Amino acid sequence: MSKIKAKAISDQYWILQHKNKKIGQVTQSEEGYSVKINGKIAGTFTTLTQLKEDNNFEFTEIPKPEAQYSHDVHGYPTNIISYNAVWNVRYKLPLFTLEPSSKSWHAAGWYYITINNKRRLEFCPKLIMLQRNKYEGPYKEEPISMFDQLYDSNK
Repeated sequence: MSKIKAKAISDQYWILQHKNKKIGQVTQSEEGYSVKINGKIAGTFTTLTQLKEDNNFEFTEIPKPEAQYSHDVHGYPTNIISYNAVWNVRYKLPLFTLEPSSKSWHAAGWYYITINNKRRLEFCPKLIMLQRNKYEGPYKEEPISMFDQLYDSNK
């Protein structure tokens, strides 16, 4: 007899297939694992290992996405490897984290931020700094200040 495929849908739910047809499901609850075939409970197991050993199931795992990282977030530069790059629609910002599991977000690119009535240029500031202060940006290249333009024109 051929094995029944248990295709992972989540960490707690599998679809049972035989010859590419759905025949049942495996669900995890606080009590353990429950196997239903054609809508009827066929058995309950305390551990996943017990379920695998006692049945003719071939389990497939959910493919884990590879970590995406680069020095660029949606065309805006960073000076470090960026993880979890996203485009925040609400703030219209290219955001990233410094570590794969970090919860602290940074904005890629250059920004003018006004803090205590003083305007300063920041590269890849934390999102919370932009949320709490007025800012201009993001810029893909470092903006040239008015003083730099005056200095360059006097050469």
